[in-house]
Amino acid sequence: MDNENRDNPNPLFNEPIYTIADAAKMTRLKPLTLWDKLANGDLLRTKVGGRTFIRLSELRKLIKETRREPNDDEPGHQSRPRGKKARRTSAVAR
Repeated sequence: MDNENRDNPNPLFNEPIYTIADAAKMTRLKPLTLWDKLANGDLLRTKVGGRTFIRLSELRKLIKETRREPNDDEPGHQSRPRGKKARRTSAVAR
């Protein structure tokens, strides 16, 4: 094998890629959600031999976006009670 191909400094050739099924497991999203994001252009695909893969860098961006904490000032944001104590108080209020 030629050393020029094996020692390619381009990081795109060294970055891991994942199938939609593997990416869904890693991100804890449904595969259909990932397909929707690919269709909308929110997520970039890598095609290899006609198959669709997602680069690790794209998954990291997606995880960073989906783990964003909700802001209390955002419209539609509602705080909800959490934990056992909150459940007990809501049951008594019935």
